[in-house]
Amino acid sequence: MSISAIYILDDKGNRLLHRDFRGDIDTKCIEVFEKMLFEVPDMSSSKPVFTHDDINYIFLKSDPLYLVAVSNCNVNVFTILSFLRTLVKIIFECIGKLDPEKIVSEVVMIITLMDEAMDFGYPQFTESRSLKSCLKADTLNIFNRATPSITPTAVRLISWRPDGISYRRNEVFVDVIEKVNLLVIQTNYRQIPMAKSLSMT
Repeated sequence: MSISAIYILDDKGNRLLHRDFRGDIDTKCIEVFEKMLFEVPDMSSSKPVFTHDDINYIFLKSDPLYLVAVSNCNVNVFTILSFLRTLVKIIFECIGKLDPEKIVSEVVMIITLMDEAMDFGYPQFTESRSLKSCLKADTLNIFNRATPSITPTAVRLISWRPDGISYRRNEVFVDVIEKVNLLVIQTNYRQIPMAKSLSMT
């Protein structure tokens, strides 16, 4: 269920950036989508998935941009659409307005976000607060951004908890309710098979 590459295009079909995660699909494959966008300018009413030459195209329109994920595997479309929607949200939170000029000017930061959120084409980590912590607050010089590894945050037991907060003990309370139905005759012999159920609340 891996994504081979993600492309970001403007509403005219011009490529703004792309990130190839696996290298198993030629980058010219996006020309199929560009041609389709040229033939059908308003893609908002069309299906967000199509297949051409054994390549799956999954796209999301976020005015005035298109995010297109391509894969040559049998993929879970809902997972990829959900990831693309989350990616739009994260990019919006990091750079503000989503327009072609802003995407081009912040290409290094967006590719860094994609690299942190995906691992070899598999969605891994999509918590915007932790992803934003990878980026330096100074937005004036995109080449001097600090991009520490997000791995310690990703593998922490509770990824949404801020750094530096810890508790001696984490507790979970569970009620276990067991229900047994059986029929016993006078000779203390079980008449029918016992039916059991166990529920945890």
